[in-house]
Amino acid sequence: MRFASAATIIRDLDTDLLHLCQDADAQIDGQRPDLILVFFTSHFEDESATIVRTLIRRYPGAIMVGCVGESVIGGGAEHERVPAVAVMLASLPGATIRPIEISGGQIVQIDEPSEWQSHIGVDPADRPTFLFFGDPFTVPVDKVLKLFNQAYVQRPVFGGMASGCEEPGQAVLVIDDKIRRDGAVGIAMTGPIEIETVVSQGCRPIGQHLLITRCEGNIIHELGGISAMKKLQAIVQDLRPEDVNLARQALFVGRVINEYQEQFTRGDFLIRNLLGIDPDSGAIAVSEQMRVGGTIQFHVRDHVCADEDMRQILAGKHDDGTPSGAMLFSCSGRGTRMWPEPNHDVGVIREVCGTIPVTGFFAAGEIGPVAGQNFLHSHTASIALFRQCPNPQP
Repeated sequence: MRFASAATIIRDLDTDLLHLCQDADAQIDGQRPDLILVFFTSHFEDESATIVRTLIRRYPGAIMVGCVGESVIGGGAEHERVPAVAVMLASLPGATIRPIEISGGQIVQIDEPSEWQSHIGVDPADRPTFLFFGDPFTVPVDKVLKLFNQAYVQRPVFGGMASGCEEPGQAVLVIDDKIRRDGAVGIAMTGPIEIETVVSQGCRPIGQHLLITRCEGNIIHELGGISAMKKLQAIVQDLRPEDVNLARQALFVGRVINEYQEQFTRGDFLIRNLLGIDPDSGAIAVSEQMRVGGTIQFHVRDHVCADEDMRQILAGKHDDGTPSGAMLFSCSGRGTRMWPEPNHDVGVIREVCGTIPVTGFFAAGEIGPVAGQNFLHSHTASIALFRQCPNPQP
């Protein structure tokens, strides 16, 4: 297994794309790539066919998938809001890679997990991992992820929604030699590779775990038999002054996904926005459906919390050995919109995991699993770490 990652700011497309490929070729050391990832900024919406054609000719036989992004990641850097292209080459001996392509209209017509399996064309028994990119204007992504969760139980989906497009028809999705302007593309990967997903939602928990005792839809009325607002007020009163200010500016609700655990840590919570508080009723509104008997914990977020969260989660994965490569899908609200210096997310991966090839883009919604179920996130870094399977089956 071998990966190569290259990215560059483009001044002359033909010349710079050639140099980009030469950089990637040198890293993959003569091995034939089985998979190509390509991401390019919206500056090249009209030249996307040229980019695709160049890569297909240079790497015949490889499966290619990618999309447009506001910013792209590769070669150890995050190229934010400048004309840039990023490419990853991956040699995955023994792996099976199946392309996925679906229109928005087809997604609307599919309601059953069996129909989804039929369209994807992969047996759940093969334990696939999915890479998925969608058009934000035509893909009901919550429905898609629900279908994945039902049809392929406990199998990870990672990726993101195309960004840098302001209206329908502007998204560019790449699958092999095809360019789509709607729907979604992706791949299913099976075989002797280990793909570990890391979802860093950038938050830090405050207070204690709380049991929902009364709620309606996304409205929480009571926590532990007490007004939700009063519970929150009591938690905030016990915080350090700096955390009180942070809670007033960036307060979130984390919902536990798997209740059948003795302890809950950061990776067990799905982070959602706190939409508002009703001082008359004492209820709070959350951007997620709640249920009685569920467990939540309040969280805060800033650039310090986000850095700490990413390092802590990655450090827990590093015990399994150095990955061969990584794919990174960051929120367009991260990068220099969150940190004072560029290249934060790719830099932390390479600092914690070693100077491995990393490629990806800044998405308009990041996809990744929490406690075995796949969700759409915001202000999140969704990461896939690739490792050689230690005991491949014959």
